[in-house]
Amino acid sequence: MGVVEPWSQGHSDMRLCRTCRGQADRKPLPGCTEPKHQQRYETKRELNNQYRRQRRSDARSTGTVYRGGRGNPDRKAQRERERHQQIREVLFERLGVHVCSECGFPDKRALHFDHVNGGGRRHRKSLPSGSAYYRALMNMSLDELRAAFQVLCANCNAIKREEREEWRWRHASEVAAQEDEGLPPSS
Repeated sequence: MGVVEPWSQGHSDMRLCRTCRGQADRKPLPGCTEPKHQQRYETKRELNNQYRRQRRSDARSTGTVYRGGRGNPDRKAQRERERHQQIREVLFERLGVHVCSECGFPDKRALHFDHVNGGGRRHRKSLPSGSAYYRALMNMSLDELRAAFQVLCANCNAIKREEREEWRWRHASEVAAQEDEGLPPSS
């Protein structure tokens, strides 16, 4: 009689399936042929669902809040919008401009903080979120901010992007550098 190899190895939460190398308590990775892995995952999931249903039921019967601390999502969204508007106001104050630099359009709802020399898309993509973008602008020194940004209305910003071909996926300097190396420009 041979020794039967266990289907998983490791300790407690860090047990790994020998077949797919995925965590034993999590959903099996595609191509996993170990039936015990699927069974363990489904059992754990059902136990977790039972636990959550019981907690919700208990919370309803006692009048308490289940998953307290998450707050009301509508109020959270409202607070985020208000915070966003406050940051925009501070940026307008720091730049000292409350109208479009090109045409003088005054409605702040349609005003954008535009990168003077382009590269705004790349700058935004380098940051984890939209709020991080505004935080980065807030953390810039006043001289840096005024040298790198201007306030444009949506129309003037679109015209500038079209005229300077900032709408392209890559900045023109990257295309020029590629041509200098003797490589054909890729699309």
